Amino acid sequence: MKKLLLILLLLLITTNTYAKWLFIGEDNGISYWYDSDVIKRNNLIDVRVLFNLPIKNKYGDRSALGDIRINCKSLVHKTLSNYSYPLEMAQGNARSSNTTPDIEWSKIPNTSYLMTIAEVACK
Repeated sequence: MKKLLLILLLLLITTNTYAKWLFIGEDNGISYWYDSDVIKRNNLIDVRVLFNLPIKNKYGDRSALGDIRINCKSLVHKTLSNYSYPLEMAQGNARSSNTTPDIEWSKIPNTSYLMTIAEVACK
């Protein structure tokens, strides 16, 4: 069990270190980024997204990472996992995490960072 946990932590650290973050945009001081290494399978893409908050929230978070699955055909999404961090660009030790994937798919809003990602990455 300890080995599995260590491997998962190393993968997280490695992913953060070597990710090529592409800027999506900013809204109300929150900047949105996504990792250029998108995984494509048929009509589905898996993408890692990053959010930077302008100031720490009430929990002490300054940024968050999320692994998102997007169905390019129906333009719906689900969160696979998410993590919060005390520093910008997902730096520092993760303060919290949720690795339980959403069961339900949600429609992607037309004017959202996810739609911007879908428009670029689903091509």
